[in-house]
Amino acid sequence: MSDTSNPCAQAILAAIAEITGAPTSDLRLETPPRPEVGDYALKVFALAKASGEPPPVVAARIAAALPARAPMVIAATATGPFVNLRVDRAWATRLTVAAATGAGGARLVPDLGHGAV
Repeated sequence: MSDTSNPCAQAILAAIAEITGAPTSDLRLETPPRPEVGDYALKVFALAKASGEPPPVVAARIAAALPARAPMVIAATATGPFVNLRVDRAWATRLTVAAATGAGGARLVPDLGHGAV
């Protein structure tokens, strides 16, 4: 299940939507059952059905195009009807910090004392 509050997952889903033409609301990133498989996994059954292509073909197309469209993805591997993804941790951290602090670079720790000691 996709965590829509995760900025890294949002960016990856947007790139997959761009590649496939599917709305992001129809896409779901999941956590693979084994960490060595990757950070995220995408099932392509519904995308394959909509395109009329076999799932492995759709998975291979997404895996080939994704790293160029989502620079935080350092590896995308098609495995049957799945695309397994590895994410650059530093990139994901920057996205998360940027989302948490806003574009203006606000502080992560709230200023509870408003400058007073």
